[in-house]
Amino acid sequence: MVIFRILVLVGLSISLAIAGCGDKVDPLTAFDDPNGEEDGPVTYMADIKSILDDYCIGCHSITKEGFERQGAPVGVDFDTYEDAADWADPANQRIQGGTMPPGGQGLSQEERALFQRWIDDGLLEEVLELDLE
Repeated sequence: MVIFRILVLVGLSISLAIAGCGDKVDPLTAFDDPNGEEDGPVTYMADIKSILDDYCIGCHSITKEGFERQGAPVGVDFDTYEDAADWADPANQRIQGGTMPPGGQGLSQEERALFQRWIDDGLLEEVLELDLE
């Protein structure tokens, strides 16, 4: 029994040592794009607004009425950051499921991933840069 315990402890020690010798993860770049493109937190202003403008505002806008909304429920709009943040989760379910936007021309895989990351990153409006001088 003592030999078994010693072998388990030696095995754990070796496993921990090997795990500690791998690549170190830089927390500032841990979520960088594997293609090498610069990455940071996804924000509404830098990343999401253009997606909503391209794919959603045509129907989901407070300026659209009646037939112009093409079936979009009244009140489900994406004109502002607040609107987009309020409707992000239900919109994301439809985006990831491929049912929004309707008509076949959906978001690219990269745009869908970006929208998901925006939610995962906390629905940031924009990143404020600090002057640390």
